[in-house]
Amino acid sequence: NLHNKINEDKSSGNENNRKKKPSVISKVVRYVAAACLLLLVGVGSYFVAEKTLFSAKEFIVSVDKGQKANLTLPDGTLVWLNSASRIKYDNSYNNRERRIILEGEAYFEVAKDKDKRFVITANNIDVEALGTSFNVKSYLSDKDITVTLVEGKLRVSDEMSETFMRPNERVTYNKQTGVFDKKNTYDVSNIAAWRDNELAFYGETLEEIGAVLSRIYNIDIVFTSESAKRYSFSGVIRNNSLGNVLEIIGMTAHIKYKMYNDTIEISANQ
Repeated sequence: NLHNKINEDKSSGNENNRKKKPSVISKVVRYVAAACLLLLVGVGSYFVAEKTLFSAKEFIVSVDKGQKANLTLPDGTLVWLNSASRIKYDNSYNNRERRIILEGEAYFEVAKDKDKRFVITANNIDVEALGTSFNVKSYLSDKDITVTLVEGKLRVSDEMSETFMRPNERVTYNKQTGVFDKKNTYDVSNIAAWRDNELAFYGETLEEIGAVLSRIYNIDIVFTSESAKRYSFSGVIRNNSLGNVLEIIGMTAHIKYKMYNDTIEISANQ
């Protein structure tokens, strides 16, 4: 009887152990599942929050007519903005690449980083810096976009074609036709003279010069004759008060002008 009793106790103990083990295991499984769920929710929330915050941050630097500005981008790139211009970038800048949007005119000295592309989107084209110093002029009201390279190398492209630039080259892109026109030898010594409040012109028509003066001095320029628009001017004007600029241009172009309020009226001098 004693022997049987011992055997019964052993059997009862084994059954109890077998009953308890699944209970302990099931508890552990529940804890692990709960921990995994919390981890997944936490990680998912982090990425959702990061993406939401990331896409919400946009930085815009703009300059009004008659003003100029210079700034340093997060990677150390130096930018000079001309009148009536602005650049825009978000907080993905300098992560995998360096991309900005330009409206107007700016001069760039790009910080070297071979692992991160530097790309400017200017209306219809992309300008990728494979070098350091260059000027981009891309006003919405202009029919052309001009890119002038001082140092390094550039790749300029639209959806259909591309061209590579070397120092002392200038590319003009016609926004209407989508054609690139490259000038292989170009005097870049005064290409960014506007940074020092100087004006440099290379055979532009008075109509084109008028658009420049309008942005710089925040005035309206009106031509009373078509012939006055077609006169051209080349030169660098260092003492660039508005009156002085008009006087110097008037010495070579046969024009006369009148100033009233915020308007300049230009006509041919017969």
